[in-house]
Order: sequence, then C-alpha cells, then structure tokens
Amino acid sequence: MKKFLFKTGIFFLPFLFFIIVYFILDPFKVLYKYDAYFNPSETGCVFLNTNYVSTTNFDNHYEEFKYNSFIFGSSRAFFYRISDWQKYIDNEPAYHFESGGEALYSIYKKILYLDKKNISIKHALLILDYDILIQDSQKNGHLGLSSPQLENYRNFFNFHLASIKGFLNLRFLYAYIDFRISGTIKPYMTRSFLIEHRPFSYDYKTNEIQFSYYEELIKKDKYYTDELMEVFFNRDSTESFSPPVIGETQKQMLRTIMAVFSKHNTNYKIIISPLYDQVRLATEDINFLKSLYGEKSVFDFSGINRITNNYRNYYENSHYRPQIAKQLMDQIYQESEKFQVQKK
Repeated sequence: MKKFLFKTGIFFLPFLFFIIVYFILDPFKVLYKYDAYFNPSETGCVFLNTNYVSTTNFDNHYEEFKYNSFIFGSSRAFFYRISDWQKYIDNEPAYHFESGGEALYSIYKKILYLDKKNISIKHALLILDYDILIQDSQKNGHLGLSSPQLENYRNFFNFHLASIKGFLNLRFLYAYIDFRISGTIKPYMTRSFLIEHRPFSYDYKTNEIQFSYYEELIKKDKYYTDELMEVFFNRDSTESFSPPVIGETQKQMLRTIMAVFSKHNTNYKIIISPLYDQVRLATEDINFLKSLYGEKSVFDFSGINRITNNYRNYYENSHYRPQIAKQLMDQIYQESEKFQVQKK
C-alpha cells in the first residue's frame, strides 16, 4: 500500500508543481488585482480572457473615473477611439466594454450588469455583426467564459477551473515555458491563441488598445507585404447576404437591452460593421433592429461599398482601421444631427 501511495505521489508531483506555478505566476491574470492588465513594455504576452479584463478593469477603476458612456462589441470595436467618440458625447467619461470574439449574450450581460449596479448609461455605441449576433449563449474555455461578475458568480468555479485547464494544456504549457525562458516569440506560439505577438499600446483608463506600430508601417508603405496580401481573398462581385440570425433568443436579449436604454434615457447608436468579406447582414435582421431601436439609430455598413472595396482600410481580412471607425462615427452622428434639425 505504501509503495502504491509513493508511486501515486511521484506521478502527481509534476501536476502539483505546475499548479503551484500557476498560482504564483497567474499567467491569465485572473487571480490577483492589476492596475493594468496589459503592459505596453512587454514584448509579447499571454492571451487573456478580454471579457474578464474589460469587466474587472471596469470594476477596478469605476470609482476613479465614473464612466457613463460605453462602447460594446468584439475586437473590431477596439479601434473606435474614445477621443474620437467623445467629440459627439460632450466629452463624457467613456469606456471600451468589448471583448475579443464577443457574443450578443455577453453584451446583454454587461448592460444588465451596469444597470444592476445603478451606473448611468448616458451614451452607448454598439458595434455589431453576424458573428456577434449568432452567439446567444455563454462561450466556453478559459478565453471565452464570461467574467464571473456578469453571471452573479454562478460560473466562478467553472471559470477558474477552465483557466487551470488552459494553463495545463500541453501545447500552451510548452509555449509558455519556452517563452518565459527564451524571451523570444516563435511562430508556433502565435497560433491557437497561445502568445500574443502583435505590438500594441493599452490605456487602462479607457480599456483602449491601439496598434500604432502597424499604422507607422502603413505610412511607410511597409505593411501590406506579399505574405499579408494572401489573406485578402477575392470576393464575389455579386452582393450576398448572410442567413437570418436574429432568432427568438436574440430578440429577447435585444429587447431587454432596449428596455435598459429606455430606463437610462441612453443616447445610443448601432453600427453594423463593414467587413472585408462584403457579406451583407440579412434584410430581416436589419429590419428587426431598426424596428426596435429606431430607423435613425441603426446604421448598416455591411456589404459592397467604398470602405469594403479597399483592402487598405483593413489590418487583415477581419479588422478595419481606426480611421474607418472615425469616418463611421462622423457619418452616423452628423446624420443624426441632421435628422433632429429636420424634426424641429
């Protein structure tokens, strides 16, 4: 029996060692409090659960900055700069409340979270697309699960268990150890969301991420290399539509969001992103959004247009650049102002 226990202990010793390492190093930054979850001086970093980051960073800094204006969306919303938006919202304290790979479910939960905490939602900018609208439930995995605060901590155990499992995943663990020891980002590390290699800046006050390094390369005409151009696939010249995606579950969430906005007298705008694939959001979905939120509050930029026709408006085939986001904001708020004048 003693021999069996000894062998069992030896077998689990490496597992115990890495669990201790996990609690010491907190690789996904979900165990301890951080003033800023991303460090601009870092050369590469572990991919974090940006749902957790945006929510917990908000909790950490709300009392200091008293945010009352929020941008919601996926990583495509990262590039709507707060400084550009504030020109249209009377310079109110604003916050990026988006997440990478965002789901409508998560946006819904974040808005309910703000309402439950009695936080004013004076302005809201929702950056939507098919990929967001189709996700009507909580995601899985250490990068996808909702921040426990949004779920009233009902997923607390599952959230942290997923983080531990993510750390003990052999592919991640190998890449993490290699990265920590060598200090070098290797090509295999950037795949499957293991190590983030793109240089970016981060402002914890607004939770805003910027890729200024890439903008400099574009100015110098060094960004769109032959290798990068391979991701800009050919599109069909005939406009296509995505299948209708707003079902009953999504409608219920969207109606609840509208009810919260009405309660807070929120000045809201909804943008349907101009994506490189040039697939338009289904007419049925656009009609539902306009019927619920108002004709003059929903702006559809999907499909074939002057923005999507030019690959230089994109960093790759998924994310458009900050100047495009600024153009969209300029257009929608100026159109809204014209509409208000016409009503008077």
